[in-house]
Amino acid sequence: MKYPQTAILLFSKAAIAGKVKTRLLPVLSAVEAAELAAELQVQIIEKIQAASLAHLTVYAFPHCDPNLLVECRQQQGIDLGERMYNAATDALQIFEKILLIGSDCPVMQVRYLEQAIVGLQQHDAVIGPAEDGGYVLLGLKKASRALFEEIDWGSEQVLQQTYCKLTDLQWSWTELETLWDLDRPQDYECYQRLNSE
Repeated sequence: MKYPQTAILLFSKAAIAGKVKTRLLPVLSAVEAAELAAELQVQIIEKIQAASLAHLTVYAFPHCDPNLLVECRQQQGIDLGERMYNAATDALQIFEKILLIGSDCPVMQVRYLEQAIVGLQQHDAVIGPAEDGGYVLLGLKKASRALFEEIDWGSEQVLQQTYCKLTDLQWSWTELETLWDLDRPQDYECYQRLNSE
């Protein structure tokens, strides 16, 4: 393993029809959206495992998929912020660095993850911005509950609110290339083009 003191925490919703990727329902059925969510999850897991980059744990909500051939834990907490904070705190008791990522960024490559790990050598945090105003990656060497509180999860404000939190905490951070994640119908069009190349 290239970075044994780093953990990648993959946050993922269980692929339940009608409960996942609901913003894609105008263009996909509930079953198709769930199948897409499962496909994206498998893709990123396989990428990370093939690279043997760092320790990988899936944090699933509301439950783990027994078919996943990887360590899986249930997310713990009331909202996404609390669940991310709890996972980060647990992992940082064992690992020096962690990367929090989702399973819905099909263009995220291993090189991108490695850039985040390297960035944490000089900074307290690394952010991978998303085109929709959120982020696709958050790298940390330490955790603070304040970083995850009072964030409008799922909105276009997540990235800016997180920058404000980092500023308030007086943490240093660096930013990676902006990527797109697959949440909206226009993102699905990008995904289809990506697969046809």
